[in-house]
Amino acid sequence: MESQDNISWWNCVLKGCGWEIGVATGLLLLSAVLALFGSNLALDADFAGTMRTLYLAAWSYILGLVGVVAITVWTLVRARTRCQ
Repeated sequence: MESQDNISWWNCVLKGCGWEIGVATGLLLLSAVLALFGSNLALDADFAGTMRTLYLAAWSYILGLVGVVAITVWTLVRARTRCQ
């Protein structure tokens, strides 16, 4: 019976946060792809394109990390208040 209670507690905690996790993960993956693309582009002579790509990669990484932190805090607050 305790395992069923544990499963229902996790269901309560994680209910409705799937798309937020997906967006944050997508931003982190996008930053990795853009960083790889920018490093390959750096071998060419297109300095402006390389800087633009690395700039977008940096902002995607920052927004992804902010999203992960916000989701973590929101999940912990929800676990402490709603899912008792």
